[in-house]
Amino acid sequence: RRRVGLLDAVVFSGGEPLLQRDLGSALQAVRALGFATALHTAGIYPDRLAAALPLLDWVGFDVKGPFEDYRRITGAPGGEAALAALGQLLKAGTAHEVRCTVDSELLDADALARMARQLAALGVSRLVLQACRRAGLAPELPAALTAAAAAYLPQVEIRQG
Repeated sequence: RRRVGLLDAVVFSGGEPLLQRDLGSALQAVRALGFATALHTAGIYPDRLAAALPLLDWVGFDVKGPFEDYRRITGAPGGEAALAALGQLLKAGTAHEVRCTVDSELLDADALARMARQLAALGVSRLVLQACRRAGLAPELPAALTAAAAAYLPQVEIRQG
């Protein structure tokens, strides 16, 4: 309440905000104060995302790689859930950013090409790629990796740092 007039929006992020069962109530309370709302998510809870979407002005959606590779990449299932959640986000028309943090030990050019093909088939036109940080440093992404995604999507942005 003390930030009304000082801030424009509140972003819900951290581990995975959709884990919080009271997220909907928090979004409603923030919107009632006049703030815009945003969410950073990996989309592993599609039903919770669907419930939150009417209360969101923007979503940052983290894709881990090709949906069929989620278990290999993350060590846990989630590809089907993320695919469903991304479909819901796109259908809702909520402003969003689809991004992938690229760990070149887990994602090669073939994986990025498969992921970009999947995203394009869903209707995604813009993808942000960012390098995975190691020891506090974010290396430059190899050109072959970014070119693999750019072959299928009209806009591929590289976020450094």
